[in-house]
Amino acid sequence: MITVLWEHVAPYGWLLTFTCLLAYFIFNNLIRPKLKALWESKELIERKKFDENVHARIAARLEIAREAQQRRHDAVAEEAKRAAEEAARKKLELMEKELRNKSVLETTLISRDLNMKKKMADKRQSPGEFIDAHISAKPVVVFSKTWCSYCRKAKAALATLRLRKEQYEYIELDERTDLPVDAIQDEFQKRYGSRSVPKVFIGGEFIGGGDDVARLLHDGELESLVEAVLTSH
Repeated sequence: MITVLWEHVAPYGWLLTFTCLLAYFIFNNLIRPKLKALWESKELIERKKFDENVHARIAARLEIAREAQQRRHDAVAEEAKRAAEEAARKKLELMEKELRNKSVLETTLISRDLNMKKKMADKRQSPGEFIDAHISAKPVVVFSKTWCSYCRKAKAALATLRLRKEQYEYIELDERTDLPVDAIQDEFQKRYGSRSVPKVFIGGEFIGGGDDVARLLHDGELESLVEAVLTSH
């Protein structure tokens, strides 16, 4: 059987051999490289997708960590701000309390002394002249009334600066029976748009009322403003 089969195949042996070699050559040089390139391309795409997923997860984790850090920073900053505001508020309250607790006798004696010294000089001055003369006489001048809570607020803020007596003056209008108080307050209305007190002046310039002075103290501007005026005098 095998002999018969070989007799039929033997004449075509060279053709079969050539065909096998040709098939091997085509597969090895044409088909195999393309299959290999296709496989490597597929593997590269999968690796790229994997890398992108890894990078995306890392970026997401970094963003979460950054947001958490920012929230912690914001919380600390907000807490520090609240603490500073609370400290400033307590400081103002303490100064106001100290002013309220001052000896009535001391206040009366100071007011009487000021009244006696200024009575003659102020008698013939117009309200405008009186205001101009006093705001230019000392670095810090406050037109006030002893019972006014806003006046106490302004004076408490200024008290934190520990000014010497010659550097400031508080003109208590409700104790100055020798002055035309209504006319002076009318002059305030003409100049500054309101009759109310306190009227606070630093270096001859109108600063505002109690809330304005408290705000300057809270913002850290009051001390530098007064120091600039004291330096120039």
